[in-house]
Amino acid sequence: MSTEPMPDSITRKIAERAVTLAAYRAPKKSGKGASNFQPFYSSGKIGIAVPPEYGYMMALDRGWDPYVMQGLAGKTIPIRDANGHINFRTAYGSAAPGKRKIINRNNLGQITETKIMWKNPGMKGMHFIEDALKQAATEWKNSAGPDEILSMIESTGAAGASFVETINQLRF
Repeated sequence: MSTEPMPDSITRKIAERAVTLAAYRAPKKSGKGASNFQPFYSSGKIGIAVPPEYGYMMALDRGWDPYVMQGLAGKTIPIRDANGHINFRTAYGSAAPGKRKIINRNNLGQITETKIMWKNPGMKGMHFIEDALKQAATEWKNSAGPDEILSMIESTGAAGASFVETINQLRF
């Protein structure tokens, strides 16, 4: 006996709930990215589709590793300081990305920190999409009634005929 995956009607319900949860949890500077999430579902699969123009939401969800910004080599970069003034820095020669270390010292002259120039520190993922999918699936599992679970088991072929007959006898 072969088993079929969870039916579309159930995966659609879970995916739609996951989109609602992810949009609520997502960071909202303008709200455009989170409001464009779409449910993705098919037999046995749930997900959240993020349009390409809002791909930054995936980067925020997954995070990224630190990296040296090699693409800045030879370019002039405007940097705004704490007072709002714009200073220009050029990334070339000994100040090229990854070439020079920045050393910070305390008042005793001891080195307290070293870091590489023009290195992006990376970011830990926020995991709002993954967490929303997990929560939506858990909510469905906890709220599904016996009839819904039995009909899902029957439609997927996950149980043998004797199991279904036993459950039907217990129901009635």
